Amino acid sequence: MTFVVALAAICDRKLLCAQRSYPEKLRGKWELPGGKVREGEEPAAALVREIKEELDWDISPLQLDEILPGPLPSGNWPLFEDAQMRVMLCRPPKLPMLQAGDSHLCLQWNPTEKVTQLDWLKPDLPIAEALIRVLKK
Repeated sequence: MTFVVALAAICDRKLLCAQRSYPEKLRGKWELPGGKVREGEEPAAALVREIKEELDWDISPLQLDEILPGPLPSGNWPLFEDAQMRVMLCRPPKLPMLQAGDSHLCLQWNPTEKVTQLDWLKPDLPIAEALIRVLKK
């Protein structure tokens, strides 16, 4: 089983969205930033590490105390046959200026109406739809 973590960063009613740069068949698709959890690694620690590697953004595990509950019994989201993802919310007090690294073509802070217009990775689309409900609160 592959276990993935993703960051749902929400600030000023905008969601941080990342456009993939690779692999070629997924290039240009949108996702939440994050990555794979290593063996023995706690999910929050994995997400802190992944966000530092991908976005050069220092977040604290204390900022990741809210989970976006998914449909699986574990509360995670299905990705593909042997993978699932935990989505953790982070609410920075102001929009951090971020630059895309090698993993992404670009990063965007998107309002609710723009989130639905992005070309999401297929497994991420229900997550994006659930996050729209969070953005509207």
